[in-house]
Amino acid sequence: MDDSSDGRITVNIAKRKLGGVGFLTNKRSICPYLAVSHVVKGGVAHETGLIQAGDVILEVNGKSLENVPYHKALEILDKVPTGEVMMIKYALKDSMRIWKQPSTTKVL
Repeated sequence: MDDSSDGRITVNIAKRKLGGVGFLTNKRSICPYLAVSHVVKGGVAHETGLIQAGDVILEVNGKSLENVPYHKALEILDKVPTGEVMMIKYALKDSMRIWKQPSTTKVL
């Protein structure tokens, strides 16, 4: 894990066949669009204890998601093969202005 002073953290987690990386996402109305809406109990994200609801996904395996439409960001996450360790960079929920809004939720 890389912890920087600007609230951005990089973590390596493996995608599982069942449950993926273990969090649900929702679409934010501003860039970056992909936010964690829920961490699945017993999933990879839950087990690491690092990713929390409200965190904003900024990058996956070196691909920036900061200006990528929501559906494209989901495609990038979905294309990571099962079993592969992926590097996810995210911003802590407290380091960005995030609010709850009606959204589309997807299990990853």
